[in-house]
Amino acid sequence: METPMHTQTEVTARELMRSPVITLPEDATIAEALAIFEDEDISGLPIVDDAGSPVGVLTQHDVARADHLRKDRIETGRDWSFGKTEETNEAGEEQEAEILAREDYSPSMMGRDTVSDWMTPRIITSLPDVPLKKLCEIMRRESIHRVLIVERLKLVGIVTSSDIVRWLAENL
Repeated sequence: METPMHTQTEVTARELMRSPVITLPEDATIAEALAIFEDEDISGLPIVDDAGSPVGVLTQHDVARADHLRKDRIETGRDWSFGKTEETNEAGEEQEAEILAREDYSPSMMGRDTVSDWMTPRIITSLPDVPLKKLCEIMRRESIHRVLIVERLKLVGIVTSSDIVRWLAENL
């Protein structure tokens, strides 16, 4: 007997979420975050306090956002992207190498900044039993690509736009 497929209205965050979640503590360095982005092939991760509660999210976009440009850490006029994509090209690798070669943006410079200095402190959370449709509404309304799943103020999972696309591809 075949197991009936869930419909879009039945599937919940609990079924979509990845757990355990890769996180970093507030005092982790940007260099540590960049290494995780590359090693795990992800574009963002939750930042947690000593109790394991989420306090922010650090994304590749945060690393290159405008306030860091104003501090002359990154040249303006370029799209700095880190991490692996199917379309990774030599130009992207050259850009990353150029950033890391800059005297004021070397790994030793990055070691002085913590992820809490660069993260987005506004987090969007959901409970595990929230349906897929509601998760999609939250992501659209907030213009985000990940929702942190919490129970009793503790991070228990994460649902990303990629997780939703993967589920749709497998179930439609």
